[in-house]
Amino acid sequence: CLSGYILQGSQNFVTNLCCFCHRGNLSLVERFVITNISVFWRGWSEIISYNRNMTKEESVTKQLRWGHINVNVSNLDSSIEFYEKLGFEIYKPSIPYIGLTVDPKSNSMDKGSRTALGLPEETSGRACIMQLDNGYPKLDLTQLDDMPQSIPLSNADLGLVRICLASVNLEADYNNLKKLDVEFISPPQTAKDGRAEIAICVDPDGTLIELIQVHLGK
Repeated sequence: CLSGYILQGSQNFVTNLCCFCHRGNLSLVERFVITNISVFWRGWSEIISYNRNMTKEESVTKQLRWGHINVNVSNLDSSIEFYEKLGFEIYKPSIPYIGLTVDPKSNSMDKGSRTALGLPEETSGRACIMQLDNGYPKLDLTQLDDMPQSIPLSNADLGLVRICLASVNLEADYNNLKKLDVEFISPPQTAKDGRAEIAICVDPDGTLIELIQVHLGK
């Protein structure tokens, strides 16, 4: 392959440079330039060699990046209002790839999406994608119709028990959210050695959202 030819060529190039440098009739400046070119080509050849030896599985893994977090809700409108209090905004008034929208009338989910998500036939509902500061991960809110559902996990359970949002002034954020009738497990608490303050709020269905202010200097 091309990388093989480049690797072999770079190795030959470095060898020839070293031989030329040791002839003894070069100035200090010429030796300095040749030495630095040699170091550059050795580093470049090591990068090519690493990429050639990387397995397909490793290559795929290194391409993964954040996408979204999905939160199932019982009432999409109430949940949108709640997450807007936390600073989220609607990124898309739908989740296009599963065919659900914020429209008052529910839509049916396509077969491929149902199968991938392990949901029964005739699954329908409403949904949207929200975002915080135009960043990732996005937040998918999904309301499914006529589905037997359990309450969200608590902090003592296994699995994904909460999501976390960073705060630069937790006390102020807590007070502002309390005025907006956001429910909290407790007021902000100081973590070990004063390295952070933490407060956990609860969305309309009981999903836990941690708010944390970290003090990196402690």
